[in-house]
Amino acid sequence: MTTLPRLTLIAAVALCAGTAQAQTQEAAPAATHQVLSTNPFGDLLTWWNVEYERTVGPATTWVASASAIPSEYASASVMVRWYPAQTPLDGFYLGAHAGIFSFHDYAHGADTVPGAGLDVGRAWLLGRQQRTSISLGFGMTRLAAGSRSAAPSVWPVPRLINVGVAF
Repeated sequence: MTTLPRLTLIAAVALCAGTAQAQTQEAAPAATHQVLSTNPFGDLLTWWNVEYERTVGPATTWVASASAIPSEYASASVMVRWYPAQTPLDGFYLGAHAGIFSFHDYAHGADTVPGAGLDVGRAWLLGRQQRTSISLGFGMTRLAAGSRSAAPSVWPVPRLINVGVAF
């Protein structure tokens, strides 16, 4: 073997070893299995919500959520979200939810009804340690409301932007 191919081989091995070493020295993201979030813009407009999401499988999470617009609306629901890329808490998701929804209007009074629906969205884990969560989404809920009810038969479930902490 001549000198040039030996030097090329030595340089290639050194570069690969240096690259492998650099990859192992980077800070690995902390393992996150749950997120606690809220919509800060909704909070400013008195549309409060809080959401807790926890990983339960390689592509699945469960969620507990509550929201309210004082004197008009309140809800509490549970959800299951499926992340097709098997990256729970960070990626596109499809979900199903069920819960209790309470509506108040002056013509019909207050009415609390069960409902169930579907949603779709996108979540991101940001930062070096992936401790900041941002998510967007939208869904629809079919409500078990009667014709004389204060509740509509279908209710939108927007997730304009939720910001939270992953841990």
